[in-house]
Amino acid sequence: MRVHTIFRYLEKHPWAIMIIAGILLIPALLINLGLNPVFLASDEAIRGLVSMEMILSGDYVVPTIQGEMYLKKPPLFNWILALFFNLFQSHNEFILRLPNIISIILFGLVIYFSFKSTFGKYKAATLSLIVLTTGRILFWDSFLGLIDITFSWLIFLDFMILYYYFKRGKFWHLFIISYAIITMAFLLKGMPALVFQGLSLLVVFLAFGKFKKLFSLQHLLGFLFMGLSLGIYYYIYDLRNPGHLSDILFMLFEQSARRTAIRFGFLAMFMHLFTFPAEVLYHFAPWTILAVFLFQRNLRKKINRDPFIKYMALIFIVNIIPYWSSPEVFPRYLFMFIPLLMGILFHLMQQTPHKIYRRIIHLFFLVMLSGSILATLTPLFMEYFSFVPHRTAKSLLIATLLMLVLALYLKLKPQRFAVVILALLLVRISFNWFILPDRHREIQPFKEQALKVAGITRGAPLYIYKRSLYQHGMSFYITAERGDILTVREEDFDPDAFYTVNPGYLNGREYINYLDYQIEWERRNLKLVKFTDR
Repeated sequence: MRVHTIFRYLEKHPWAIMIIAGILLIPALLINLGLNPVFLASDEAIRGLVSMEMILSGDYVVPTIQGEMYLKKPPLFNWILALFFNLFQSHNEFILRLPNIISIILFGLVIYFSFKSTFGKYKAATLSLIVLTTGRILFWDSFLGLIDITFSWLIFLDFMILYYYFKRGKFWHLFIISYAIITMAFLLKGMPALVFQGLSLLVVFLAFGKFKKLFSLQHLLGFLFMGLSLGIYYYIYDLRNPGHLSDILFMLFEQSARRTAIRFGFLAMFMHLFTFPAEVLYHFAPWTILAVFLFQRNLRKKINRDPFIKYMALIFIVNIIPYWSSPEVFPRYLFMFIPLLMGILFHLMQQTPHKIYRRIIHLFFLVMLSGSILATLTPLFMEYFSFVPHRTAKSLLIATLLMLVLALYLKLKPQRFAVVILALLLVRISFNWFILPDRHREIQPFKEQALKVAGITRGAPLYIYKRSLYQHGMSFYITAERGDILTVREEDFDPDAFYTVNPGYLNGREYINYLDYQIEWERRNLKLVKFTDR
């Protein structure tokens, strides 16, 4: 009787499940967030190391990595990380990843407010959580300290700002606010921000018949605002680091072109045209199952029926072309497109009377939920997970809750998407309890090796010998523990200094060996030595 009463209550109060999902999102994102060392993604270590070197050197204008100029990314994300490091007086992994969690929440809020007027509050909230629970975000990028989610929510915000102010004829607001957003986006990732802006402005002003406005005073002043803001930074950069401005500008262009056919060739680009859609479906599952709604008659007519949906479709198609045609594209580069895609699919779902599509989706999620229950029970029967504290209680708790979710899915048909969101968040919590600790066991020894190097060398100079192969994750921990910047020494070797050395460089040298250790990348062997020859 009590279970029946709960079902009736949830049926009459659809927001209840959505609120539960919103609350559940917090532990799903935070449990064991700081557990794993920074070896899961090399870019994460780079972000942390560059930010730490800013603090140690006191130079927030000229980023460095291992004491050398870092040109590949502008400094805004490093400023954000440095702010958090200083604010919390810690360089630990949780603090490194916390800005990314905040960006995820902001991304979700921007999605909600963008779609609220089109779909209503409940469906907008559902759509927001759908984007945040796509596979690539929920089970990878949400527990790493990377730039891409921060960059993506700014670009998506720019998409929405362009449409919002264009429809209201507020072109001063459109250009000034839009270029302010793009300025921040440029300071995160460089040239891609300008490409997004250029293509998106063409879409909105061409599609809605206001092309001449692109040549207006408002546009000129918006562009000048961006140019002046970026110019001030790069002017100060050139003053602090004269003679290298051309290097940084070249690197910004090179970083934008390096994943295209210019580098990989046109055959690779041609093959990528066919594999790219499948990669998107895979990485942003399970919600990409909604793509079945693309296979229907009068697709263009249904999209063009609503100006906002038409705008999103055009923005999606035009802006995704550079990624679709680039042979090396990581899924995290595509986050700004997912709200557009899901918004279009939501609209098509509402415009489609045929039940066959809904049946396909229903069957898919039914199988997924059933499989999730079985998957979360597997730690009970695998001694491999015996190291996890309270593994039986954790496994049974998640599996029991998923069984309840499955019952809700079968009972509450209008709220099925919200119920699936609940299930995905529960699976993420199980992932946090079992999979993240497993990864920790595998890579924690490399962090301990780095701390051991730092402990042995504390109080003495330490260098990387010439171009000995090294890893930014190791440098991150050594730098944090020692409190000084780990640099490369090519010559003028100090007999009182320690050197971390690739063994191949030691032929013909006399030295005292203090430690043999490995770095995580390819399990390469290194030595910690002092040289006794001159």
